[in-house]
Amino acid sequence: MTETESLSSNALSADYNHAKQSGVIKSDVKYIPLETTPSSLIASIDKFLYNDNTGLLYILDKEQGCILVFNKEGKFVSSIKKSGEGPGEYVKLIDMDVDKNGNIYVADNERMQIIMYEKGNVEHYKMIQMNEHFEEFCCLNDHLFVLRDVYGPKRRKMKLALFDSNNMKIKPLLTDTQKEIDELSILKCSKNYLYRSNNHIYYNDRYTPMIYSIDKNGSLHEAMQIVSDKYIPYSELKKMENNVPNFIQDNKHIKDLISIYETDSLFMCMPYITPSDEYMFIPKSDASKSFRARLTSQPKLSGISLPVIGVINNYFVALMNSSEANKKLTAKVDDNPILVLFTVTGKEKVTIK
Repeated sequence: MTETESLSSNALSADYNHAKQSGVIKSDVKYIPLETTPSSLIASIDKFLYNDNTGLLYILDKEQGCILVFNKEGKFVSSIKKSGEGPGEYVKLIDMDVDKNGNIYVADNERMQIIMYEKGNVEHYKMIQMNEHFEEFCCLNDHLFVLRDVYGPKRRKMKLALFDSNNMKIKPLLTDTQKEIDELSILKCSKNYLYRSNNHIYYNDRYTPMIYSIDKNGSLHEAMQIVSDKYIPYSELKKMENNVPNFIQDNKHIKDLISIYETDSLFMCMPYITPSDEYMFIPKSDASKSFRARLTSQPKLSGISLPVIGVINNYFVALMNSSEANKKLTAKVDDNPILVLFTVTGKEKVTIK
């Protein structure tokens, strides 16, 4: 697939094949060491969110089954660790989200419910029964939720859905046009496919160029497309069902668009073909000036681990482990990783031949 049949007049269209390759990107870099205490040790960062209203950083750690909260300076604030089967507890923590008021929502797939902790206070909670299994969610308000990959005992029921807990109704947001393909059986390239960025929510329909935005009422809008002739034909996609080696060995096709984030002036994403540090940057003012750059080849960004995990105040966010950080920083960093915040403000173009 190379293009969608129609494109909203407000959507950006960027050409991946003809994007210039940048040898150097000018970048302002900041570091936020995440405080290491017995209560804030991080085992895995499975999702990262920054909330403009609270000024706090939220980390989903599935390995420990908890949410860790830090301030913008990296100081530990609080945590949610409520594994169990009692009221306000979760059995299998699969995802989290944070609303504009700082309420923290967690999804418990075992019991098909979402728990809302008021401003992160575990003593004040609301249990929302969903009656559906799903892989990821975003809260639009206290009763509207976007669910990704709603599935039943045998296969996927809806690829993207809107659930209203007031009337317990669910409806599809995106038509599953390729029902003969079992996407849930195909390896994923990212931990997340719903992205909160710059007060917007974005979603890519896998194996297609289209990136959608989702508004506060749960309506889907075409935001951007990454045009290319490298997307996997559906005839080839069928061969990748339950076939991890076949998926990994394919080094010709775009398998996913991941790390979809924005600042005031730029969109960024990674068209994932094979594991790489190359990202595509799309200027909002002129998508024809899109360019591609390898992040870890930049001196200021050497040592970061990818993919990019979020945005804080117009800075893109990546991670660096403590051993790499201690090579670059004068102050010693403890066990927790540090956040590397960077901007992209300029480039030197090299034409791709």
